[in-house]
Amino acid sequence: MLNIWKNKESPIEGIPVIPGGSWFAGHLHLLTEPDFQKVLHKFSVEHADEQGRCTFWMGPNTPSLSVTRCEDVQTLLKVSSHRELFQVMEMHMEKYFGRYNIGVLTGNEWKTKRSAIVKALHGRKTLEHNQRAFRHAAETLVDSIKRNQVGSVDDITLYMKMMTLDAFGLASLNRDFGCCRKLKPSKVMKDFDYMSSEVMRRTTTDLFNPASHIYRLPTTANQQHQEVMDRMYEHLSEIIDDRKALMTKASNEDELPQDLLTSLIKEALLNKDGDDDNSDDEDEMYEMLVDTLKSLIFAGYETTAVTLSYVLLLLSKHPDVEARCVKEIRSKPSHFVYLEAVVKETLRLFPPVVSTTRSLERDVRFGGILV
Repeated sequence: MLNIWKNKESPIEGIPVIPGGSWFAGHLHLLTEPDFQKVLHKFSVEHADEQGRCTFWMGPNTPSLSVTRCEDVQTLLKVSSHRELFQVMEMHMEKYFGRYNIGVLTGNEWKTKRSAIVKALHGRKTLEHNQRAFRHAAETLVDSIKRNQVGSVDDITLYMKMMTLDAFGLASLNRDFGCCRKLKPSKVMKDFDYMSSEVMRRTTTDLFNPASHIYRLPTTANQQHQEVMDRMYEHLSEIIDDRKALMTKASNEDELPQDLLTSLIKEALLNKDGDDDNSDDEDEMYEMLVDTLKSLIFAGYETTAVTLSYVLLLLSKHPDVEARCVKEIRSKPSHFVYLEAVVKETLRLFPPVVSTTRSLERDVRFGGILV
């Protein structure tokens, strides 16, 4: 009789496998490990070979390879933009961020959407608009802290999250979410924090709880999920409606905000098929825009806030570096060379995102190993 708990062997000859993988579930139990640093250490150090490579099983039939060397990562990203997400993860991502969110797109569809977003964010006018938005959010936060006579900050990340979300709203939607002005999380911020924590709960600590995966069950968590989704769709749809109305009235481009939303609506209208009065096309366009905005806010909001928190933490521990940053800022240069180096060093030490995935569509050689 087959022992379902027997350790699975490495799917790639010559590369070690993480021990403890069962024939029944592979290494899925690692997802429920509360100490993420410990799990990361297993993949990148403890069970990896001298080249930083090891194998594992995502379920009973999905062989996987972990690489950490810069050369291996570059090889992987060059040969494939295809991603087949773990089915449970894909289902949850779609439930929270929609079927058009960039987290579940793959291949040419992902490259096309990503290219449009990158193009929308890197125009000269857009960059200037974004700089003004971040400056406004930062200055508003500082003014609110002074006005409310906040003597000390217990949770700097909370303040950075408020500033980042307001900056994103101003930069990408030309909408002030009001967190920094009121010095408290807005409803939008609370909803995004809920979405982030719920996705993590359902796919990690509560992975093996059936209620985590059946959204039709009348549980409190599922009811709250539906309320948040409805509220988020209504809020973002209202912003899209306002912008479309402005675009219809505007006599020239200068009257429009040069931001991400304007670019995404233009792209959606450009690619729209059929008659303008087709309600199905209109609904699909709104769904695509809402999903894209939700996934972009999710991808950029907390990661940026965490990075800024670590920047401030490191500066507080290195007063000489802090003094040099302040001196550079006060000199108002055209480009912040030293400050940029500080941010990049922070990202090296404390990256907010530590991994990505690709699914191979053809054989690839990593050094002397053929995968």
